[in-house]
Amino acid sequence: MDSRERVMRAIEFECPDRIPVSYEGIYEAAFEKYGHFLNRILERYPSDFANSGFSPVGVYRSEISNGDSHIKKFMDEWGCIWAKIHEGLEGQCIGHPLSDWRFLETYEFPEPPYFKKISERDPSKYVVSWAPTLFERMQQLRGFQNLLADLTRKRKEVCALINRILEYNLEFIRRLIETDVDAVSFADDWGTQNGLMINPEIWKNLFKPAYEKMFKEVHKSGKHVFFHSDGNINAIISDLISCGMDAFYPQFGVMKIEDWERICGGKVCIIASIDVQHVFPWGKPEEVKQYAKKMIETLGSYDGGLIFAPEIAWGIPPVNIEVAFETFWRYGRYPQPFTRNQL
Repeated sequence: MDSRERVMRAIEFECPDRIPVSYEGIYEAAFEKYGHFLNRILERYPSDFANSGFSPVGVYRSEISNGDSHIKKFMDEWGCIWAKIHEGLEGQCIGHPLSDWRFLETYEFPEPPYFKKISERDPSKYVVSWAPTLFERMQQLRGFQNLLADLTRKRKEVCALINRILEYNLEFIRRLIETDVDAVSFADDWGTQNGLMINPEIWKNLFKPAYEKMFKEVHKSGKHVFFHSDGNINAIISDLISCGMDAFYPQFGVMKIEDWERICGGKVCIIASIDVQHVFPWGKPEEVKQYAKKMIETLGSYDGGLIFAPEIAWGIPPVNIEVAFETFWRYGRYPQPFTRNQL
């Protein structure tokens, strides 16, 4: 069984030979800090995924001279201004072209890029490419506080902006799925530590229809839909599944493993990282091992439905990274080689 088939079987609950491994959650900053050590680990535990080389963010980003050697500023293709201090991290959006709604009428939306087929693709690997964001792009254009106030006040401009960004995203997706990618991945951070950033009913009325349209466009081409959101978004997971989400990359630290299993188990494939709030950065290696084994036993017990994709940036001890990979590689088999009383 090659990697591509393994991933497809995991997503579709068709009993792959082992739990697939992805490097999607590893930041460039991690390679800069851990260097050869991290590369040696990855050589021992190869990814089942290949990078498409396509990016929905900062495709035409240009640097802005600001006279500060410690902070680099950039403008992206939407006219948003970004600042970053460290290489390998995306930075923070600090300039918002639609901070005043009066600019909406004259604002020029960018043209979605065209894509060529992936050069030198390894047919044995599964390829995921990212689609543009929706909620996060609205924040970048309008400003986070402004946008939340707009949603509360039911500003008519919000619907107009959603529709314009959706129009861009759909065309982006149509061009992307003409390539040989296997899946399209979406991302919007909707959650806080305890719940959704906005009223769930507002989300269902304004944003759910947009996700339905974007996910449907992907499924029309026979490809899978991935989705990532940080925070506790329990209130809308069932809605995202009904929209067509095939694989979900959640933030594990905001809920217990048992809670994720109760909400998602057998319904959607989970793309999992060790808890990056507590266990991965602060736990002892044995705690990381037991956490990983519990994820496998609890979430990987549906003849599929689990992919390991550790989130690694600064602050994760190298020994914990190694233990996490080793545990998934050793125990991530079907049927499970251990039972709950062996944890």
